[in-house]
Amino acid sequence: RRRADMFVIVGRSEPLYELELSGGSGASASGNLDQFIIHSALDMVDTALLQHTSLFLRTVDSFGEKFVSAYVTPSHVKFMLLHERNKNEDTIKAFFQEVQELFVKITLNPFYTYDTGRNPAPSWSHPHPNRCPNLLCLTRPVPRPKPN
Repeated sequence: RRRADMFVIVGRSEPLYELELSGGSGASASGNLDQFIIHSALDMVDTALLQHTSLFLRTVDSFGEKFVSAYVTPSHVKFMLLHERNKNEDTIKAFFQEVQELFVKITLNPFYTYDTGRNPAPSWSHPHPNRCPNLLCLTRPVPRPKPN
């Protein structure tokens, strides 16, 4: 039973982190669709920011059976989760709050460059990915092109 399909952290100018959580034989075709759904929901997140005062924006968009929930940090970094069913919002909110705590720890790292996906330490990794309880096994950063 899958809990979610994709989790993305989006900075001001580019995706900082992306994790495809769905597995199985059709993961690559589904992964492209999942990326499209999440990235198309970015406009809905910006619209929801104007209507809500809370950091947790709840479900901001849906596509068929898939829903996009969003959370925006005070520095306007967006956390977005693509999931299949409209799950318990308290669970999703707790997940986003835990991710924000980890994100704050990483951004306080003196070697971290703000609003980039590059981080010198693998502090997003969970030591036992098969036993990760809250989807916090963030182990695969978005590949970055090498500067010329």
